[in-house]
Amino acid sequence: MTDKPYSFSPSPSSRDTARVLVVEDNPSNRKLIGHQLTTLGYAVDLAETAGTGLELWRAGRYDAVLTDCRLPGMSGFELAQVIREEEADVLAPIPIIALTGDNSEQIAERCYASGMNECITKPALMDQLDMVLTRWTGSPSAVQETDCEKGR
Repeated sequence: MTDKPYSFSPSPSSRDTARVLVVEDNPSNRKLIGHQLTTLGYAVDLAETAGTGLELWRAGRYDAVLTDCRLPGMSGFELAQVIREEEADVLAPIPIIALTGDNSEQIAERCYASGMNECITKPALMDQLDMVLTRWTGSPSAVQETDCEKGR
């Protein structure tokens, strides 16, 4: 399996929306979250490992990072810690949002302890993604509420 990053672009009507980095090792989950976010109008770059995600984060300018917690090699928890260490002097640290299949309190506590801002349980619903990303990026999606409800 090659670790090739993928990019999705939002529709032309939503050019000024936030840019989101998604780090997810499962191909189906990567495809789904990429589709959901582009439907909401976000520009998306996808990475299947934390190492590639870290390289993309270092090279690009993102408004938020969504990461799976359990990744092969470096975990999403470790990714968040490295990002937080590298941006120690930054006035506005990047929002890091966990994507996890585990909705236990222990996972949430571990996410926050590693420097993540919020936890979303997979599979994420469109309105949940929209609400969380709007809260952390300040960029409302390009999709109406009714469209989000249809995408569930």
